[in-house]
Amino acid sequence: MKKTLLLLSILLLIISCPKKETSTIKLSPGTWNETNKYRILIDTTVSGSYQLIYKTTDQTIELQSITQVTQTNVTSYDSTALVLRQDNLRPISSFKTIITGGATITSDIKYTDNKASIKAKLPQGEKSIDIPINVNTYDNDQITTILRAIELKVNEEKEINIAIGLSGTTVPIKIKLLGEEKIKVPAGEFDCNKYILNVVGRTIDAWYEKTDAKRMIRYFDVQSNMAMELTP
Repeated sequence: MKKTLLLLSILLLIISCPKKETSTIKLSPGTWNETNKYRILIDTTVSGSYQLIYKTTDQTIELQSITQVTQTNVTSYDSTALVLRQDNLRPISSFKTIITGGATITSDIKYTDNKASIKAKLPQGEKSIDIPINVNTYDNDQITTILRAIELKVNEEKEINIAIGLSGTTVPIKIKLLGEEKIKVPAGEFDCNKYILNVVGRTIDAWYEKTDAKRMIRYFDVQSNMAMELTP
């Protein structure tokens, strides 16, 4: 498994942590029907691409993420199809496929109000597990969408839990709004809100446009020096 692709799934290799019961975070979902494209940089080298495809129906949002990364002459693919509730972005189902190094692994998750039922196919075999969740538990691959809709004041911090199908665990993520910042990427220059995510010792910076569709503009994993930047 290539390190960079796992970083785009953010938490695949992080061990399980206790879930913390917190008050419901405030989200303002939008009506999204679009495709947002990003380039992936490792250090300063363009090493792949990332797409977020949104389709809004009467009651749901269908979200597909597609990642391709090439490093040391090995190309890895990650595709996830998510179905979310339109009103509160709670996950309904998720199916992930990763192809890397000649191996294919998958996870299939069905969500209810209090549990996530996971079926995973891994190189070491298949497994099925139910894990408990709470009102602030979301799917690992919708983090970029949560940040698009979350409502925070400057220096305010909230905690959510993320379910990871391939490891059958949940982990907490703290999200803090740092303030406003203008940032330039291949798609242009944007006035953004800057967020910082703390993920069990890992730091991620993320910039989202302040107005219009509030798309993700840039994402930067500090420890790995990996970035995603919006392209035209």
